[in-house]
Amino acid sequence: MSPYVHVCFVSNPYSLKIYRHVLKRGLSRRVSPPNSARRGPSTSLLRLEACWSMGRAARRWLVALFTTSMVTILFWASSGERNSWESAQFRVIRNNDVNIGRQSNANKSNETSTKQSAEAQSAEPRAGQFGAARARVLLMSYMRSGSTFTGDIFQSSSAVFYLYEPLIYVNDDDNMVPSERPSKFRLIPKAMGIREPPEIHNYTLDTLNCKLTDHNLRFLYALTYSKSTAEFDECQKKLGVKPSTFGKCGEQLRTRCEQSKAVVSKILRLKMWEVEKLLFEDPELKVIHLVRDPRGVYVSRRAVRYYFADAPFCARLNADASMSSELQVKYPGRILTTRYEDLARNPSEIAKLLFQFGGILWTEEVDARLINMTSNSDVHTKENVFNTSRKNSSLTASSWRQKIQFERASRLQSLCRPSMELYGYVPFNTAQDLRDMNIASFQRDYSDKFFKAQILR
Repeated sequence: MSPYVHVCFVSNPYSLKIYRHVLKRGLSRRVSPPNSARRGPSTSLLRLEACWSMGRAARRWLVALFTTSMVTILFWASSGERNSWESAQFRVIRNNDVNIGRQSNANKSNETSTKQSAEAQSAEPRAGQFGAARARVLLMSYMRSGSTFTGDIFQSSSAVFYLYEPLIYVNDDDNMVPSERPSKFRLIPKAMGIREPPEIHNYTLDTLNCKLTDHNLRFLYALTYSKSTAEFDECQKKLGVKPSTFGKCGEQLRTRCEQSKAVVSKILRLKMWEVEKLLFEDPELKVIHLVRDPRGVYVSRRAVRYYFADAPFCARLNADASMSSELQVKYPGRILTTRYEDLARNPSEIAKLLFQFGGILWTEEVDARLINMTSNSDVHTKENVFNTSRKNSSLTASSWRQKIQFERASRLQSLCRPSMELYGYVPFNTAQDLRDMNIASFQRDYSDKFFKAQILR
């Protein structure tokens, strides 16, 4: 076998047959095409323009050039500069009358819904296969979609053990393609020096079930953003414990988690196809899927200089919406779709629905905290990095309309169209409509494929 590879440039669609003919006859200059290739309107063009042998060194150069070209193309595709992107295909699934107890009655839907809401409010969490008789709620969302605000409402309750981004040890991205990439290939720089990083699926279940081993605690960052873990952070600094053994500090944290009535974990680094695994493994797990208008997400990320690529984000949003509609049927009553805009417009009513869904008792302390977060007299619409105070939450949720360029809004409307239609977000056809705050950017109701938290009046 010759160590050389033949590279040929041709100018017609019959190049493959010509090239095979060249290799077969061992020629290196212009040749006549084989009989099977002498078809077409212009046989005079059926010539081999150039064909030569290439050695190993040049071959490596060609491979490097091809690899660089492909990387450039992939980067361009994910930069958001494409004018079109394949939309996720949606199966037509009707999920009518799905409610918390999965007791549906077409003739008495309103009565049943009210009764089940009351049952969820007073129901005690049941002990599942993990042996834990506490509620477990996964708050799944996207960066700059109101998740910190929502999580802060949950941690206002003294009965809740709140975990702020336990998966922060892995990189966040909008890659929608399901893959089983080991977590060691997704680590943030801070976690790269720690051996045996836990897999995302197992780590999520462990933290939700208070299995906070010393090894798991080494990957628990952003401790100060949660009241439940802030004391653990202070204990570490005070005692100067080694990162390999947290001793008394770790024991106190585990005890506090185990004594809580509910564990709520806010995670932005999961895709809906990954959530399905968690629902299967933990039959008592409830998932709140918090979504926001992608146009608002773009403006909010840009304000804090956080990355945003139009096409990958919309592909992820579309895929999650499609998968969520399927999981609603497979795991009825266990996924609650919530729009940030609904929460911002009716914070108290929607928040109570979230607590009911999770089986968490609504208390006066939570109500007072929420009023303080949302009802101050000052009109404040600026979005800070992790600020959960919304002086006028409704204005904050819609302030993006005065900041986004119409061209960018149109692009996002096109790329995110499948999910925007499902979630009831309204596209704008002109810049004037975009700026006109009298025109709503979202519908009061949206797809009945989802079990949703909303107030219709």
